[in-house]
Amino acid sequence: MDNSKPVAYLRIGSDKAGTTSIGNLVTRHPEFFTDADIFPFRRNFIHIVDRILQDAGINAPYFAYHGRVPRLVDESEKFINDYSAGRFNDSSLFLYTEVIWGRCAKIPQRATLSGDILRAIQNWLSNHRLKIILHLRRADLYFESLYGQSVKGGRGVPLEEFVNGIRARTFNESHLRFLRNAEEVIGRDNIIIRPFERASLVEGDLIQDLAFFLNIKNNDSINLSTGNERLHRSVTEVLVENFDGGKNKFTNKLLFDISDEIYRRGVKDQRYFLENKLRQEIISLHKDFYSYLSRHYMSNEPVFRERIPCIEDASYKVNPEIRAFILDRLEKGI
Repeated sequence: MDNSKPVAYLRIGSDKAGTTSIGNLVTRHPEFFTDADIFPFRRNFIHIVDRILQDAGINAPYFAYHGRVPRLVDESEKFINDYSAGRFNDSSLFLYTEVIWGRCAKIPQRATLSGDILRAIQNWLSNHRLKIILHLRRADLYFESLYGQSVKGGRGVPLEEFVNGIRARTFNESHLRFLRNAEEVIGRDNIIIRPFERASLVEGDLIQDLAFFLNIKNNDSINLSTGNERLHRSVTEVLVENFDGGKNKFTNKLLFDISDEIYRRGVKDQRYFLENKLRQEIISLHKDFYSYLSRHYMSNEPVFRERIPCIEDASYKVNPEIRAFILDRLEKGI
């Protein structure tokens, strides 16, 4: 690889690991990157990947970007044209999407094709050296976050039903296949693995962590509202128990306003859903992948450093007064 070329940093996820925060950083604080001579493309990279794969003759319909917002498509097309014209040849790039990991590393058949997909991206970015940044959330915390996200999005199911679904879900082999393909295409030295947990991030902060690995110096911490925060457990429980899943009739703003009010009332949150036994089971199902990361990326140190919650019974009872308040606010709306 030609080390004289500038670097194209491609942050590929995974989901539930700060992608919304990074997107907000790119959009609202481009100076974070440009001050260090790194050009940030201010949109999700998915549309460009779709174009790259089409041009390379790779059939991957799960990457198709259907252009729901013409303005965003236009911006992507402009970047494609500018890159082809050599506009960015003298600066590094920062690109982000969780789609590459999310749609390649969870299904074995797609993981098999991931080497061809990454090679096509690398070939298109021929004026730069490609480096991948991958933030990962521990499997049990990922599933918990996924549950909260599904409830917030109007697709909530009782926890017992959700648990039955995740017992069989492990991405161990697909994750490994994707990573080995990536190593073959761009080299292990060009893959940066970052555990997404406060105990592992530089200064416990996603933005500071990103600055460190982009070699951005003397950067003050930026306080970002992610727009994708979790709800207070009380709100989650009331939504699951009182409303049919499959149709979200409540805006995010309303749900967050209710959640914030509960916090202001001093109601302690119980953030964990899973019982300890199931949590250990989920982590164990991913042990081969974590062992691989530990050996090859963490100098045989543990991949994740945050403690496993010692909760044998994760049942949760919503205070009746709070339950009544939540139902009343949901009925009244904004």
